[in-house]
Amino acid sequence: MAKLFKLHFGDLLAQPLTDINMEILPSPQELKRKILIKDKTLAPRGKAAHRVSEEEQQQIQQLELAKLGNRKIHPDLSEIVFLKTVPYLPPNVTMGDSIIWEMSSFSEVTIKKPASDEFVKYNTKQLSRLYPKGSRVDSSNFSPFIGWELGCQLVALNYQTDNKPMYDNEAFFTDNGKCGYRLKPELLRDPNTTYNPQTFVQPVQSSPIKKLTVTIHSIKKLPSTGVMRHVVVRISGIGNDTKEYKTAQKSDQNPTFGFKVEIALIFGELAILEVIV
Repeated sequence: MAKLFKLHFGDLLAQPLTDINMEILPSPQELKRKILIKDKTLAPRGKAAHRVSEEEQQQIQQLELAKLGNRKIHPDLSEIVFLKTVPYLPPNVTMGDSIIWEMSSFSEVTIKKPASDEFVKYNTKQLSRLYPKGSRVDSSNFSPFIGWELGCQLVALNYQTDNKPMYDNEAFFTDNGKCGYRLKPELLRDPNTTYNPQTFVQPVQSSPIKKLTVTIHSIKKLPSTGVMRHVVVRISGIGNDTKEYKTAQKSDQNPTFGFKVEIALIFGELAILEVIV
């Protein structure tokens, strides 16, 4: 596999990081049109390699092989891994010892185990991936907001299923030119943040309340008359930002509503507006 990757991808492969002084990952702009290999590795690199002797590195490699069990990783594949898969450890355990290219993955079930405030801080420096639980045999999805509110950089969904979580995901990433990347709010980037999604109910200086005014004047040329219809204005967001409003019901083909609502948003950066007939 590693040989095929090198043969067909060539220079598109992002080269593994080894700078022991690196504190942040390359930007999305720097990694543009690059392929990042994520997997376990057989030996530490950079800071981790700098801390151990050659003999200790060999012992670590044997331990890594033992952990893999029946799944073996060839050294050639290990050498081209850009993001190393590791178990999650809270920031207070890894403080000063974490490696910038290490990342952890969580199912929608295991994501609930770390303390929310600890996990938010973890995501200010490390990458994390959230994916649907294995029991979703019908390819259903969870709400991606449970990952976004914790600062998860990668929230995986079942793209083959057309449902509200996928609509939310598509709407969320229409921002920033639909490039597939959005800068996280400052509260989710600051290593000293005190933000906790479970208790976040009041605005702070870095995230003031935003007000959104929505006006529904009318709908034109509906396909038939005699059917009662109304318009739903829905905000999908974090905590109390999730709200829904409905207009009065009308039955004519060109109904006029004259509906207006002012919506206060605490965390507007992570909110999505839906207008549904």
